[in-house]
Parts: sequence; C-alpha cells; structure tokens
Amino acid sequence: MTEAVSRPVDDEGPLLAGGTQILAPQAILDQALPALTGHLERVAWWPPADRGTGWRIGDFSFCVLEFPVSDAALLYAQVWSEPGEAVLVEVSSGAWSPPAGDHLSEANRQALLNRGFETGGRAGNYRKLVQLETRADCRKLARELLAVLTECLGYDGRAPLHYKLHLGQRTRPAQVFESLTFDDFGRLLRACGSAIEPIGEGNREAYRATGQPRFVAALQCESDEHAGHFSGFTLSMYARLAPAVLIAVEQELKASLPFAPVLIDGDGDLCVRQSVFVGGGVTESYLRHMLGFWWSAMSAASEAIKKHADVADERVLN
Repeated sequence: MTEAVSRPVDDEGPLLAGGTQILAPQAILDQALPALTGHLERVAWWPPADRGTGWRIGDFSFCVLEFPVSDAALLYAQVWSEPGEAVLVEVSSGAWSPPAGDHLSEANRQALLNRGFETGGRAGNYRKLVQLETRADCRKLARELLAVLTECLGYDGRAPLHYKLHLGQRTRPAQVFESLTFDDFGRLLRACGSAIEPIGEGNREAYRATGQPRFVAALQCESDEHAGHFSGFTLSMYARLAPAVLIAVEQELKASLPFAPVLIDGDGDLCVRQSVFVGGGVTESYLRHMLGFWWSAMSAASEAIKKHADVADERVLN
C-alpha cells in the first residue's frame, strides 16, 4: 500500500547537476533514471487499492523537467496525471516562448513527431497520452522522458537538469455533519429562513412549518449506537386538490422537478418530497444547497397549483 500523502506537496531540485563535459545519452540515462523513476511513481502511479488512503478523487499531480538553453530560455518536458486517466506528456514547442522555440530545429520537431507527439492544447506544446498499467510502467515513462530530452531536445548533460513536481488536490478539508440531532436540524432550518415548530409535544423527530408554504421536515434513520442522532431527513409538502387539478399539477411537477419525487398519497393528496442523506459526512453548505432546492420545489408546486386551480376550487395545504 502506498504511503498516505497530505496534499498539497511541492518538491524540486537537481536531477543532474550539469558540468563542462558532454555526456552520452546512456550516461545521462544511467545517472538520472533511478531518481526520475521515483518522482514519477509519486506523480503518475495511482494504485486502485489505495483510493481513499494514498489518493482521493480530485487529486492531481504534475512533474516538469527543464534545462536552460540560454539566459532567457528553458526547454522542458512535463507530465500531468490524475487517477484513472492516461498520463499527458508535453514537450515545449516554443509557441508561448519564442526564445525557447529558437533552440528547436526542424530536426528536433520532426523527432518529436516521430515519437508520436502532436501539437495541441492552449500552449501549443507537443503532447501525447501514455497509459500506465503497472507501477513498473513509471520506469518506462522515465526512460521515454530522458530519451525525449536527449534525442529530441538535444540535452547533453552540460546544463543542469532540474525537476519540479506538485501533488495537488481540488478538494479541501472541511467540517462536516456525519449525523443530525433534532436541535441541529431545527437550527439549520431556522438559519435558512424557515419558521418552524415541533410537530407535536414531546416529538423530537420532526418539525412543521408555521408559515407558507407549509411543509413537514422529519428526521430519518436514527443511529443504533447514538440515540438522537439521525443520518438523514425528509421534507414533505402536501396539497388537497380537486381531482382534475390534482392530475394536471402532478403531471407538470413530475416533468419539472426531477430531484423531488411527486406522488399522490394514500389519502388522495398531492405530495412533493425530498430526502437528504448525511451519513458519511456533508458540509453545512451542502445542506443549505439542498434546502435551497427544496424551496424551489415548493415554489414550483405553489405556482402549478395556482395555475391549474379554478377560483372555486377548495384546496388545503397541510
């Protein structure tokens, strides 16, 4: 199992120090391959068994290998990697850095094309996708990158070869609810603008709205281990309508509210319902968004009832 990584991580340093002596490609490979393989294992290898520990959905990594060709220009090769995706390998084309492009001859460019690279992306770099099936493929990719540097970009070991890597994430730590108590739930509903009261004396599982539109908010799935802690809740709005109006409103809402089930209950009333699960951990922001969807559903239901009902229709929201 891969050691868990606390992202983000930045690392950089010399892969080769450089010097006055021209090195053969094989000498460069022998010196740089072990370290580069290790860097690529950090960047581009995502063992499926390590999901949730060694890596998480939303993680990404990249590694850049660069060397100076003048005081004003660098040439580079880089990889970008995300879990379950082919590795994107890019090589500088000079499109965004004309001084660097001046150091790429037609022979250099043709050598990249012969290795399967094509220009593309916003930077106009040479790029191709490489699929890594096993950890050992990281060593093969390291060989490929070093060959690109020596055979396509003309790296000869005299300039320092520098690496930069970043292990990033598109998620962030946050405080989450793994369950809700009756009091938590009430505070959340009130914070989102609902006027509510317990549905009955001594009832600590549900609230009802005291203003319009009327709805019931009931906690669901009480924990067996922690009494009074619930892993979800259901929001329900009911309307008693004339039969013709009932059918028309039901059909309209089923088409317009894909996230809120619409049905006719056992009493013959229209019921609009939304369930929210918090088990596993959700943020307050997420719960507020779910309640926002609920307000939209109730608003749509009220408008549909108003549109389809005759003035003489008697309807009761409860």
